[in-house]
Amino acid sequence: MRAVVPLAIYVVGEGLIAEYLASHIGWPAVIGLLVLGVVTGLLVMAEAGRRAGRTVRAAGFGATQAPDPRGSGPQSAAEQAKDLGGAGLMFVGGVLLAVPGVGTDVLGLLLLVPLTRRFCRRPVYALLGSRLRRFTVTVGSPSNTQSPPRNRRVPGEVIQGEVIDRRDESPESR
Repeated sequence: MRAVVPLAIYVVGEGLIAEYLASHIGWPAVIGLLVLGVVTGLLVMAEAGRRAGRTVRAAGFGATQAPDPRGSGPQSAAEQAKDLGGAGLMFVGGVLLAVPGVGTDVLGLLLLVPLTRRFCRRPVYALLGSRLRRFTVTVGSPSNTQSPPRNRRVPGEVIQGEVIDRRDESPESR
């Protein structure tokens, strides 16, 4: 239910923007712009994925010094994070372009232009970061990390025991 109001505002806003543009340039041109935006967004998302993949491969899955994918020597961890963040912003810009609508296309283009991307970086990271912090990602396996995985402490009393899965048994044998 929480998503209905923003979705309704988005649809009405995009409709009003499309109607305004159509009154000036015509509906065929507006529809052409929307189709061009979707295709461009898909291409931008693909390039952002390739760029992120090159950065991760060049980093050697967690190395502190990695060769620069652009060929200009080793990258520090901060430079690697900046490259991945740039690819992430590029991907978000591609998603906004791929979503049909003139307003989202303008926002997507703002994330693609390097000058405006710098100003959009902090608000976008704050918006997405607050939602993504609950997820954790582990890249690689324990064999290529510096320290072995640690057991997490669980608050409260822990009772040792064994779990028996009875889903495979028939109900009569229980």
